[in-house]
Amino acid sequence: MLIGSLLGLGMPVIHVIGAEGIFHGQIAKSNPAFLFVWTLHVLGVLGMFSLILSVRGLWSLRRGPQR
Repeated sequence: MLIGSLLGLGMPVIHVIGAEGIFHGQIAKSNPAFLFVWTLHVLGVLGMFSLILSVRGLWSLRRGPQR
């Protein structure tokens, strides 16, 4: 879960940088590109929440069983 959430969090960054550098092209000029950009934002937010939850789960395992 931790690795998957890190990959999901990095997807928007990887796609925005692309092969030509940061923000080189016109990213959201057409409707399909606009939908793709918003899908990447949702993927990044879900990756962030998954990262937080997986770190909390690992942290609770470190503390041991609770009474």
